[in-house]
Amino acid sequence: MVLEPFKAVTAKRLEDVSRRLDCEQLKDQGTAKAVQFAASGSDSEDVSPKASSPRHTIIRSGHAAEQGQRRKMEDAAVFHDSLVLSLTPAPGRPGRLPDTIPDVTALYAVFDGHCGSHAAEFASARILEGVTGHTCFPADIGASMADTFLQIDRDYLAAISSSAAAARDSAGTTALAAVVWG
Repeated sequence: MVLEPFKAVTAKRLEDVSRRLDCEQLKDQGTAKAVQFAASGSDSEDVSPKASSPRHTIIRSGHAAEQGQRRKMEDAAVFHDSLVLSLTPAPGRPGRLPDTIPDVTALYAVFDGHCGSHAAEFASARILEGVTGHTCFPADIGASMADTFLQIDRDYLAAISSSAAAARDSAGTTALAAVVWG
């Protein structure tokens, strides 16, 4: 069957992407303390069983994209397998971790670009900050997401209206986003 080789290639790509994600996430965290926090749920130096809190759960995800017949990739994806780690303070980045965030949290979004990648890249760069920085987050995630998408849309329209080259561009994007909570 024709799909069998495709399934094998896709499985291999997802496995490779998952390994890269693990390395990139650890690199992005910047410090061994972040790695220690992910492993034990505690950033204290003493990680003995009596001193450590329950293990922090990180969802493992993968991502694969296909350019198809287009000249260049027009899509973008966002995957934060742990909002706890994404919102925890790190060197050069202030923390904004809410007190009421559960152990298992994640944010995923796929942006399907149309007539170019500009809109998809624009939206993907702003969704995490928009949702988690919203005044309703984490009490009303639906409102946080809806308002964030509306604000991204307003910001994008303002950005392209101020650029003569971008004004000729009819780029846009559709989006699918999800927050895993609890």
